[in-house]
Amino acid sequence: MARHAELAEVLGSHPGVVLRLDERVARHSALRIGGEVEAWVLALDEAAVKDAVAALRRGKLSLRPHDPLGDHYAREEGLAGAMLRLGPAFGQLGVEDDRLHAGAAVPLARLGVVAARHGLEAWAPLSRWPGTVGGWLSGADPARLAPLVHSVRALRGRSVVERSGDTLASLGSKAIVLGAVFHGRPDAPLPPSPPSPGSLTLQGGDVLRAMVKSRLPGLRLRSIRLASEQPGLVVNLGGGSSRDLDLVLKLVQDRLKRDHGVELEARLAPLGRPPKTEPDPRLGLY
Repeated sequence: MARHAELAEVLGSHPGVVLRLDERVARHSALRIGGEVEAWVLALDEAAVKDAVAALRRGKLSLRPHDPLGDHYAREEGLAGAMLRLGPAFGQLGVEDDRLHAGAAVPLARLGVVAARHGLEAWAPLSRWPGTVGGWLSGADPARLAPLVHSVRALRGRSVVERSGDTLASLGSKAIVLGAVFHGRPDAPLPPSPPSPGSLTLQGGDVLRAMVKSRLPGLRLRSIRLASEQPGLVVNLGGGSSRDLDLVLKLVQDRLKRDHGVELEARLAPLGRPPKTEPDPRLGLY
């Protein structure tokens, strides 16, 4: 495609960018599921992020940040647009003046461990959390985060901006979080932990107990299995597809509805839509 050629020309030799066209999402997904995304971009530093985002937008590719510890996956038909992953420059973490300074690529578990070592016990529970700082800040409720966050740096449009915890909502959903400073001793408790990658549902103990009563833990369909000890967790045994996952989710929903009258709203869903294919002139489609 023409826009792919332009991307390759603009970013292919950029020293701070790794560009892969038609890259399999499964290679970068915790579930190891998914077809090809039109463009996968690794930006090694802040300048590279700005250049990559500008080029992707000129190419009219929709853009989503990629959290390597999240639930990103696509159907086997592929995914339209681009995925942007932040590189090593965004993995810096330190403690200064009783504040935690973290890049967007820092794993939350590492943040929790480092905070505990510095006596900032309020953050210790993060040592068991999945995800990254950027993924968490992008997906969490700004009102819950406000008492915890001193400031956030993000790419908004063409500019890097900084927002205080009280003004996080003004960033908008399309901003790309680059890093944050957290209060070491916040005035409010941490919000509930985000679910582990592969979790079926956000719902709590009642649903999980219903799954156990319906003998769903350990259920396997092809290469997709429900964990025996954590019934709400999906395991890909290798080579699983989004179609297999869809069938497992449908089976769980039907079983819970039949046995307990429980309506399960699964939180797992494939990203976006597949790429548009070029019309075949032999078929007379234009």
